[in-house]
Amino acid sequence: METPHLQSMWETFIKIQDSHDVSIIFEIIRSKISPLLHELLDKNCINWYCFLVHDRKSGNIPSPEGDNSFYFHLRLNLVENVNGEDFMKMLPDYCVMTRKANEENHSLISGIDKSLLKSGQIEDAWRIIGEECELIIKIMEIYIDECEPEKMRLQMAQYLHYLSNITQIRLM
Repeated sequence: METPHLQSMWETFIKIQDSHDVSIIFEIIRSKISPLLHELLDKNCINWYCFLVHDRKSGNIPSPEGDNSFYFHLRLNLVENVNGEDFMKMLPDYCVMTRKANEENHSLISGIDKSLLKSGQIEDAWRIIGEECELIIKIMEIYIDECEPEKMRLQMAQYLHYLSNITQIRLM
């Protein structure tokens, strides 16, 4: 995973019907996000990505006023020779509100103090968030397609347990 450049970052959104249903979250990652990212990487269109879940209030989602839906917020770094218009044509219909990312909106990451980073560059933190997303995809891809959502949830929880064990940090 390369370090993204804020000036080359684009974003698109995938609507989540029920963000509290983990089976829907996993299904979207496995059936939409992962194949899309593999295709864009294989075609050398992007060299970095991340995806987080946001709503209009928490992630600068450009949805209409009153839309309280949650979306996967995909951020993608286009490689130098990829034209934004061509990139947008490559995206499936379920990717909505696609736009070039606002550098200013991405120059900060909530909870990350870039003055503590060796480079002082927020792009290094974006790279790590991308690597976290890459890890989630890698975990999901080692399981059979027929893996039941509840079993997948328990498996994912076990991997997160191992991360918390390594760091001795407990969330919640």
